[in-house]
Amino acid sequence: MQQLLPNEKRFVNQIYDQMYTANTLFFISGKSGHGKTVSVEQIAQALEQSGYLLVPLTGDSILIEQEYHPFYMALSETLPVNAEYGIKEVLEDYGDSIPKIGKGVTSILHFISKRDSTQKKIRNLILNEKEQDIMCKLEYLSEQKDIFFVCDNINYWDEKSLKLLYLILQNRHTKYDFLSKSIFILLYTSDKKSVNDNLICAIKNCVDKNGRIDFPELKYTEFK
Repeated sequence: MQQLLPNEKRFVNQIYDQMYTANTLFFISGKSGHGKTVSVEQIAQALEQSGYLLVPLTGDSILIEQEYHPFYMALSETLPVNAEYGIKEVLEDYGDSIPKIGKGVTSILHFISKRDSTQKKIRNLILNEKEQDIMCKLEYLSEQKDIFFVCDNINYWDEKSLKLLYLILQNRHTKYDFLSKSIFILLYTSDKKSVNDNLICAIKNCVDKNGRIDFPELKYTEFK
């Protein structure tokens, strides 16, 4: 693992202490270039080693107008091959031999069978078809492992992604209880404004006071 600076070590230890008390939702504010992402990457490595699945949801200042970009990018990197696209074609190709072809395709088959039931279960909420598809895929991933969501650069998330994140956080112990064991770390760059600051403020309010953390600055005395 990369050697951390003293302020980064303090932050990582603070997060571990909070996790020890069963806090799984964090909103981290800090200036750009102070080590937020590097520190969370080290936490991610440790959690992956302990069995969590990392799902990195990252905003992009250039693609801020592209709807659901953080979710689509993360799912394209995390879902197994053929689980996102062309699944029906896979089933048609294998036909009756599916029970004999191993765990990978069996898992994909289970994913397909769950899609309709999942969409029916959440249809009564204010989710559009794209959002239902995203939630279905997140449920599939949650059945493989508990998930560690790193929501980075939320300053540059599009409006619809932020609204979906808000719904997830509001309902993760009720309607979306398949995410109840997931860990969320949200990273906000305090010296960069967002066109969606009102939405980000609403998301921050979903986080318990103990989970709202200002990233520590490096002290001059720590260089000595």
